[in-house]
Amino acid sequence: SSSPCSDAFRSAQTSSAALSLHSSILLLNARSLNPSANGAGRWKLTDLAAHVEENRQIGKLFPFIAITETWLKSYYSDAQIQIPGYSVTRCDRSKRNGGGVLLYSLSSLPVSVTESFDDGICQGLCNVYPSAKLLVAVIYRP
Repeated sequence: SSSPCSDAFRSAQTSSAALSLHSSILLLNARSLNPSANGAGRWKLTDLAAHVEENRQIGKLFPFIAITETWLKSYYSDAQIQIPGYSVTRCDRSKRNGGGVLLYSLSSLPVSVTESFDDGICQGLCNVYPSAKLLVAVIYRP
């Protein structure tokens, strides 16, 4: 069976422009991005945003920032974990604590398809970026 993400992946495989356009991705295992005042994760997000800005100032831009073990729940809004200049896509673990994945992508890269998966143990998401002929997936398997 075919899905929009798998169809887009087959299409993106043939595009060398996608590979040269987006040559770097930042991958982190956060072990909590909890933005609450008492959570240790609140400092991680501030540090991440500062790291991204420092790199931007020296000409290194991360088109994608993939994060595993976000430990977020649906009651945290995307606005609470926003990094300026990036769009947020996430899949929170719903049935128990921990887990979760998140993908920041440059706001200038429109997403046409997003699919997510959560079986209570593993989480994953994939985004299709048609203007870059690219599919990016983030998967967490404990």
